[in-house]
Amino acid sequence: MENNFYVGIVHHNKKVTKEAYNEKLVLYSTNNYNYLDLINDIEYTTDVSNKDYVKAETLEPVNINDFREDYGYLLSRHYDKPKAKKKHWYNFKG
Repeated sequence: MENNFYVGIVHHNKKVTKEAYNEKLVLYSTNNYNYLDLINDIEYTTDVSNKDYVKAETLEPVNINDFREDYGYLLSRHYDKPKAKKKHWYNFKG
């Protein structure tokens, strides 16, 4: 597993509260544009036009040697999760 783990700040615009706020998260990336929040399984980008985005200047690489099993589990949980199927509701009136 490559060491593509970062600690960085994600900026949220008016999602939980009426005010914008920042949150420090552990993120995983393979291309330095898309970042995955391993705990909440949410993807972010560095594109500032999005509602929630990663502040690229705050990203710091993390040495995961001590937590390799934990981070590996979180990453595998994301990739092994089955895709949710859309539920179709039918209303049959007889």
